[in-house]
Amino acid sequence: MAASVDTAPKQSDAGSLQIRDGDRDSLSILPLSIIPLETPGLRRARMVKNTHLESVLELFNYEGSGSGQVKIEALGQIFSNITSSDSVSLHALAKLSSYDVYSLRITLRQLGIVIDDNSVLKLSQTKQRELDDYMKSFTQQLIFNVYGNGDNMHTHANAFELFKHPDVRRAHDNLRQMAERLGVMLEEVPKFLEDFGDTYLSVSYYQQCLDLISPSIVDFLDVLDEIQKHRQFKNDYNLGRACDRIRTNIKKLVRMVKSRFDDFDQSTDKMWGELTSGRFNEVRS
Repeated sequence: MAASVDTAPKQSDAGSLQIRDGDRDSLSILPLSIIPLETPGLRRARMVKNTHLESVLELFNYEGSGSGQVKIEALGQIFSNITSSDSVSLHALAKLSSYDVYSLRITLRQLGIVIDDNSVLKLSQTKQRELDDYMKSFTQQLIFNVYGNGDNMHTHANAFELFKHPDVRRAHDNLRQMAERLGVMLEEVPKFLEDFGDTYLSVSYYQQCLDLISPSIVDFLDVLDEIQKHRQFKNDYNLGRACDRIRTNIKKLVRMVKSRFDDFDQSTDKMWGELTSGRFNEVRS
């Protein structure tokens, strides 16, 4: 018999929920332990996207032999005592396109679902370390703006030296000037930097998601070419049209997403060059 994979949330010594890294970092898994549900048993389950990209409730998972999934519409057959508020919440959550933490922050707020512990809506430490390379641009810009002297020699080596041998007085002056440009008190600057760092981290996360699936996209497009060239299918007009349409749509989507990343990078560079509260809010938005 295959070993069972426990889907119940674990409690830390401090009493806060411990979400598995794989669930926390996933686009397609929502541990219901983070949602304030009233029905006993529901918070031990997960909402997942199945192979058809439909949201279903996963009641259990057995490693190597699949999982027990129930359609949202059929929950009343399993949980006869499900409350109306839980039913409304689950149906709303099932409509979400993604369960990544950044989308959830926005959509849960829009749905009026209040999370008791906001720390569950953060990427795991493991995933954050994976994103270090994507964060280099932000980190270097931050170092130059806090420790730099205003020159244009922005290289990784220079950033490392500035961080390794900081000029504390210059850093204080730079932070004071930054506060003046942002129109905030000096002690509020760290919160601004934290907010923007989190924004940059979210973009880095989506960039990594695209990079991870890019090889599969290339393989899929190659298979479309093979299908159209195959002697059994090359004269099938409708199949050829379908393949052309799929190829065009996928390439269009990839170009669109990549252009968003480019726009963000350009907007970020302009923001650091002309740092104001308005410019920051525009980039974050």
